[in-house]
Amino acid sequence: MKLIYIISADILHEKNKMDSKSIMALACVSALVFVMGVSASEVETKVGEVIVYPQSVSLIKETGTTGTGTQFLTKVNGNAYIDSLRIVGASEISIMTPEWMSQSISEQILSQLIGEQVTVGNNSGTLKWTKSSWVGLLSPVGFISMPLSSDDITSIGEIAEPKNYKDAKYDVNWLGSANSPVAMSYLSSGLSWEPIYFLDATETGASRFEFWAEVDNTLEDLDATIKLVGGEINVYNTGSNRASMDYDDGMYYAEAAMAPSPKMGGGSAPTVSTSGEYEVYDLGKRALLKDESRLVSIFAGAVNPVREYVWDTYSSDVERNYKIENTGRAWPAGTVKVYENGMLMGEDSISWTAKGADADIVIGNAPDIVVEKKTDSSNVNKRDLGSDDYGYKVTLSIENNKAQSVIVSVTDHIPSYIMEGTLTIPAELEQAPGNELVGNVTVGSGQTKEIVYTYMT
Repeated sequence: MKLIYIISADILHEKNKMDSKSIMALACVSALVFVMGVSASEVETKVGEVIVYPQSVSLIKETGTTGTGTQFLTKVNGNAYIDSLRIVGASEISIMTPEWMSQSISEQILSQLIGEQVTVGNNSGTLKWTKSSWVGLLSPVGFISMPLSSDDITSIGEIAEPKNYKDAKYDVNWLGSANSPVAMSYLSSGLSWEPIYFLDATETGASRFEFWAEVDNTLEDLDATIKLVGGEINVYNTGSNRASMDYDDGMYYAEAAMAPSPKMGGGSAPTVSTSGEYEVYDLGKRALLKDESRLVSIFAGAVNPVREYVWDTYSSDVERNYKIENTGRAWPAGTVKVYENGMLMGEDSISWTAKGADADIVIGNAPDIVVEKKTDSSNVNKRDLGSDDYGYKVTLSIENNKAQSVIVSVTDHIPSYIMEGTLTIPAELEQAPGNELVGNVTVGSGQTKEIVYTYMT
């Protein structure tokens, strides 16, 4: 057993007149009381609320009621970050970890094969024991003990899946008051969510924009209030959590089911609110099975996306974009799929989009619009400066092979060392911060438009 022992700061404050040896003795005696299993009232706690953060970390809130006595016991999901455990009103808490959770992955796998015929490294026989990174085999030539390394696992053939540590429970003991409500909370892995957006774009009239939340649950069966938080929040996973580990040797890796569950019923429409800098999506009370993915609609409504053709002259392609103004609450960063006439035309990621800001969605390139940038230089003698300087002529060419005219949003990049007063630009472009030239250029069907500007260095 692994014991983690917590003494309330309030208790230490009450005993501030005691010397350090007395306090240590008190801690040791109390720890022994917990470990030796002095009668404790078992408390049944239930998850009442789950708050899921963008980093796949959740705040789990459980409630219950204590019975008689002063020492109480409950169990907490093995996904919990135990350094975040809080029990309101508790003066001392001990957390006991099942021994097998402290075993190496090699030992966990092999411990299930004791008594079976296996091959470990170059030796075959009946597996008798595994201990402290050593394994014992009863082979035809006698009993063999050998050190166990991670490489050995790959050579033992077909094995059982390791014990499902995600079903494990921590034993949590605490000292508190009898017949009192219990409010327990902790951070945990096992729940995650991400925004998913859909845009049904039309040539005329309003388009439809949908915001869904995909919630993945690998924690446990839940029947609780579920809230999702959107925004950039600092949450550090520093706890001792076995359930967050992956098996590096690739033999076992648990993932949430990625397909939406067919059990989509239950739950009222989400309530959206703002808390500080963040958006909170309250899904209400919902039943969510372990290993289930649930898609929940946050909102759907009409938008008026602007179709754009964008050429950044760093590229030789013209991007086909949609720009959507957010007239409501902020949209968290997520993925968006764009449909036209019922066909998927592309997908992109969007960053956090506040109210009044635009989401720019790139769905692909426009091959019917051919673009090219050419730069010609010539040696020009500037006698007034007494040196040779260089003049440059830049031509931006846009060829439109579409059946209709297009407007191309152009961004070009110029050197920072241009000689002052020598840049000449046409009416289609204007100078922008960051040594850029920007502008919207209209090109008719079947036409080629050339934009020319010059400068000297």
